[in-house]
Amino acid sequence: MLVISGDIYDQLLTVNSKAHKFASIIMRELLMISARTGLQIRLLHGTYTHDRDQLSIFETLKYPNSRFKVVDQIDVEEITDLKSGQGNFEGSLKVLYIPDNLAYKRSEDAIEQCTKVLACVGWHHVDMVVGHGTFEHVIPPDSGHRPPCMYRLEQFEKIVPYGPIIMGHIHTPGKRGPVHYCGSFERMSHGEE
Repeated sequence: MLVISGDIYDQLLTVNSKAHKFASIIMRELLMISARTGLQIRLLHGTYTHDRDQLSIFETLKYPNSRFKVVDQIDVEEITDLKSGQGNFEGSLKVLYIPDNLAYKRSEDAIEQCTKVLACVGWHHVDMVVGHGTFEHVIPPDSGHRPPCMYRLEQFEKIVPYGPIIMGHIHTPGKRGPVHYCGSFERMSHGEE
């Protein structure tokens, strides 16, 4: 499974811009791999000012049999046909997705919606959370940039008691407790091109 945790773009772009063309080439190649191998690909919406509604264009690049989905709202999924490359793992994985293009201004509101979505499918918890956003522990207290919707570890104790929380948004890779920031392969800090 390949998860792209948001911020494909860093601004609104035209379809014929150089950055959009490169992003389309990359996504087209990933979708070909998905169609050929069965690789699951999930693309989460990142920060609204970055991704906006631009990710929906990648839906048009899908090949028959590609297993690709753009996640633009809080959602859950049970993936039932996971296998490792060596064939020594088989099983299912319950995943909660939390993109960052949401209307919620407070983390409490987003977590309440997550709880409602879990209740709708009859789940008490998930194996993994994949999202885009900020946890309090990654922003220094004296920072001048503290987003209004910041998550806290204790908000996720019942939602994902044993599994990881994989997040996008912070450019530098890092881990604290169950929270993993995958980072960026191109921009390693805010404002660095």
